[in-house]
Amino acid sequence: MTHLHVVNGQVVEEWVVYDEMAMLAQIKLGALTAGTEMPYREQALYR
Repeated sequence: MTHLHVVNGQVVEEWVVYDEMAMLAQIKLGALTAGTEMPYREQALYR
């Protein structure tokens, strides 16, 4: 997610927020619903 601080129509500050846990959960959910196995290295993240 990106937050912008705009003054007079120009971006003067930018903050980027990255939610890695949400991304990993979406990858895991996608793998589960597709019925595919994740590589062993990625499986270790969910144990």
